[in-house]
Amino acid sequence: MTPFDPHRQSTDRSAPVTTPLGRARRRLMLRRLPLFALGWLATTLTWVLVLVVESRRVVTPGILTFAAQALLLIDVRARAGRSPTDDGVRGILIGACVALGASSTLLFTIAGGGAEPLAFVLLTLFLAAALLFAWGWRAELVVVLATLALGAAALPFTTQVIAAPAFAAAVLIGTVVSLAIAEGSARAFASGVRVRVAELERRRELAESRDAYRDLAENARDFIYTGDLSGRITYVNEAMAAFFGVPVSDIVGRRFHDFVVAEPESADLESALAAIAAGTSIPLLPFAVRTAAGIRWVEALASAIHGAGGEIVGVRGIARDVTDRMRAARALRDSEERFRTSFDSASIGIVLVGTDGRIAQVNRAFCEMMGYDEAEMLGEGFEMLTHPDDIAPTIERASAALRGGAQSYHLEKRYRHKRGHTVWGLLSSALVRDVHGEPRYFISQIQDITERKLAEEALRASELRYRGLVESHHDLIARFDTALQLTFVNDAYCETVGRSREELLGRSWLPLVEPEHRGRLLDLLSSIDVPPYRSRADVRIQTAQGERWIAWESFAIKDHHGNTVEIQAAGRDVTERRAAEEALRASLEELRRSEERLRLLAQHQATIREEERKRLGFDLHDNVCQELLGIAMLIESLRRRVRPLADSTGAELDRIVRYLNELVEHLRILARDMRPMQLRDLGLEGSLRSLVDAMASAQTRVSVEFVGAIPRLEEEVEIAVYRIAQEALANAARHAAAGAIAVTLAARDGRIELVVRDDGRGFDVDGRRSRALGLVSMRERALALGGRFEVMSAPGDGTVVRLECPAVARAAA
Repeated sequence: MTPFDPHRQSTDRSAPVTTPLGRARRRLMLRRLPLFALGWLATTLTWVLVLVVESRRVVTPGILTFAAQALLLIDVRARAGRSPTDDGVRGILIGACVALGASSTLLFTIAGGGAEPLAFVLLTLFLAAALLFAWGWRAELVVVLATLALGAAALPFTTQVIAAPAFAAAVLIGTVVSLAIAEGSARAFASGVRVRVAELERRRELAESRDAYRDLAENARDFIYTGDLSGRITYVNEAMAAFFGVPVSDIVGRRFHDFVVAEPESADLESALAAIAAGTSIPLLPFAVRTAAGIRWVEALASAIHGAGGEIVGVRGIARDVTDRMRAARALRDSEERFRTSFDSASIGIVLVGTDGRIAQVNRAFCEMMGYDEAEMLGEGFEMLTHPDDIAPTIERASAALRGGAQSYHLEKRYRHKRGHTVWGLLSSALVRDVHGEPRYFISQIQDITERKLAEEALRASELRYRGLVESHHDLIARFDTALQLTFVNDAYCETVGRSREELLGRSWLPLVEPEHRGRLLDLLSSIDVPPYRSRADVRIQTAQGERWIAWESFAIKDHHGNTVEIQAAGRDVTERRAAEEALRASLEELRRSEERLRLLAQHQATIREEERKRLGFDLHDNVCQELLGIAMLIESLRRRVRPLADSTGAELDRIVRYLNELVEHLRILARDMRPMQLRDLGLEGSLRSLVDAMASAQTRVSVEFVGAIPRLEEEVEIAVYRIAQEALANAARHAAAGAIAVTLAARDGRIELVVRDDGRGFDVDGRRSRALGLVSMRERALALGGRFEVMSAPGDGTVVRLECPAVARAAA
């Protein structure tokens, strides 16, 4: 920026040549011209009045002079205002002053006034122009010389009071004084103008500097701020306001403390302000600040603001958003910490090896794997830990990575434990390079696979044993994939089907199976993917000896993902067993037919027996009982006809009649039991209740319990169940000497269950009594029903009779 020169002229040739001093003088002369005019007109009016008092002849010249001077001054003001330069204005004013002096001299000449007053008026003109216009001695000299020349020409027409030498001396002194005053005022004005111009220049420069600073601050991408020593913010630029997400007005006036957040990495604000107040320079400091977008980071460089006296009055600084950098640094620290934690706490060995092959760092797991302390391994070559046979492959892989080949590699290698035994490890190594692409070190992970290697050795040995066992086994053993293609067959399989291993492997075994068995066999194999992952099937296949039955047991072989990859099947020739089973099945079928014939025979016998019981019951009731009653009636008739009778004879006849009646009643009960008519009306439940009530006595407690609703059954079923219950109760009452008999009848799941339990003396079920007629009858009735009958008893333990048979419901009438 070019410094401002108050005397520098404009380079625009179309514009008037002027300087700051000239412009200031022009403004001064124009500003003071009205004052000069008013003062001069007042002076002229005063002298006109003085002259009019002395001589009435002066009224008209005085008025004309005053008017002429007023018009002159008005014209001068107009012309001077249009003049663009101070020289032009000065020339107009000089001419005006000469004209004023000339007009005043003319007035005094006409009035015949004294030379002294005229000189006083002219000196007043000189002094007023010198003082008010500050135009210097040169302009003053022009006015003085021109005016005095006119005054000197008018002296002969004036009167003089003082001597000419004294008058000339006075005029000369006044002239010199006016010249001095004009020059002094001009110099003082010029000095003041220069001071003012310098001040204005400083203000302009300050304003330009402030504007430039503000423009720089407002347009800067960095954050610019100022504040006082108490931490109150006095200025922030737009970039900083935008960073905080609020207007500038919401920040100015608040304190730095309102925005700074305490974080571990954040600098201490109070310490920073105290250091600035003490005049200590501070470096770049990071601060965590609260913004509308959350916690962010700035890096600030602050310095002190000095007052006019050099004292520190505030703080200013520049800051920059370093959130991404701080987050990256924190992420890097966290990553390094995670790496260190992972490195130290990893369950597998981790080793850092330099490009020279020396161990730089190891973790705890690797120390435990090798049996060495960390200090024993650091700085040593990797050869110390590597099995001699695996050193060359390791060097070859590492050298390839250093030459620019694969930057990572995997290798199963052997390590030497401190105690001397071999440790198998799965090495995964990667070459780490710096930002310039230069190799720095290898980071290696070593997983202890010793157990896996031992297991693989054991597996190989097991496979050899398995293959030897399978090959020498007499059963058929085969493996096939999910497409049913054979992948393995043993010698027994080849011998059975009459084909070589080469003819079988890679081909489907399905054509060997008889067509009617293929669908069922495929369905069984499709279910092998669900627990228990096995299937069994007897299949007829074509062999070298013809059709043979083979019992196959298959199971799935799965990979580590649980997917079926193969199926292994073991087969055994069961043709002879199948023939024996077919013969046994035929025998069982014949047995079932025999049992059915026996059941039908028993049912027929039971039906015949029941019909015979019914017929006997009818005969007893209708014939025998009636005949016995007839005998009793004949005896009564005989006793009435033969009278008188001896007392003993009458008593005997009464006893005969009584015995006959008792016999008839017993026969009626027997007839009723032989054909239980209540079954038709009361059903099985009501009939059993009636039977139990009839069997109960003072010596034997008889109870009955029904479980579930007892439906009406077919007549044959109800009769058979009733007869078995009747026989069991009769046996318990007659032979067991039971104190309590319990009858239970249950209907569940379409079957009827009858249980008669007593606490009597019991008997040997396997003895002769088990073949008694009552037991045989009950068994026959159970067989006729297609049910099961059993008797459980032992001497002294009571007896349990149990019947279970189908509950055949009675057809609707």
